[in-house]
Amino acid sequence: MARFLGCTAYEYRVIGAADSSAILEDAVAARALVDLRTTGDGIDTTGSGKLIGGDATTLTVELQGDGEPGFEHGNTLELSLARGAGNHVAEVRVVGIRAAGNGQAGRLILTKPKVIARLDRRMSPRRGFVDPIPLTLTVESASGDWKTHGAVLNLSTVGAACRIDATAAERLFVGAELVARFRVPSDDEPFRIPARVTNLMPAGSARQCIVGIEFMDLGTTTSTARIGAALEAVGAA
Repeated sequence: MARFLGCTAYEYRVIGAADSSAILEDAVAARALVDLRTTGDGIDTTGSGKLIGGDATTLTVELQGDGEPGFEHGNTLELSLARGAGNHVAEVRVVGIRAAGNGQAGRLILTKPKVIARLDRRMSPRRGFVDPIPLTLTVESASGDWKTHGAVLNLSTVGAACRIDATAAERLFVGAELVARFRVPSDDEPFRIPARVTNLMPAGSARQCIVGIEFMDLGTTTSTARIGAALEAVGAA
């Protein structure tokens, strides 16, 4: 029988491309402050700055502090900023660096993300399993199916956190649509649910990654009720 832990209080919600672009354009116009953090393997590097420019494909950040926090060309970063009533995050990549000098702060040129995610207070508690349950993630497309195996670490009626191989995770991005297949021990029938990637982060190992997903089209399926009943059964065990 599966065992579970407590739940965390927040989750990521992907924002559509048009709204994401509007939020970023507003942030550039307001010269909004942003925090930056490297993702993936290696030394965790952080920095902060303000958005001072952007176009259809890039964002420009003027760095604060000494202006040279140690980012390198090609680094993948998590960018976070507060706009309106929410905090937003996106994955970006460093494509240009201007070192500080002559009284000017350093600058980073970053790829402009197509979608961003908003950090929301979670409305549906997510239970974490002490013994992770097997998972298959599949991307189904006209160019051919892609599949990887992993484990469900925590689960709610609206989404899950999964652990997969880091190499496989390189094929995914925030907003990517896929199909999640798994079975909760308290439910005999396997789940097959369309889902969308909400966030990607290192799993504390050079070979693994944590993928956050939100379930899609739940209003037209019985999956919500089944997951809720399965989690209640786990909790009663």
